[in-house]
Amino acid sequence: MPTDHELLAERLTGLLTVQATIAQAQGVMMARLQCSEEQAFAIIVAMSQTPLRSLAEVAADVLTQADTP
Repeated sequence: MPTDHELLAERLTGLLTVQATIAQAQGVMMARLQCSEEQAFAIIVAMSQTPLRSLAEVAADVLTQADTP
């Protein structure tokens, strides 16, 4: 059974991965739409509202679409 420290480390690693994905998606949106970091984040948040999806899901979709020619 994992210790509390191991569980915490695993959770923090997951959160850092999600944060990196969102930051990369912001960069894609900033380049695509020529907007600020704040505007890009607001767009990603708005995209997550309809239909209700997590920011991580929307960010992953943005990155997947950016890789598609």
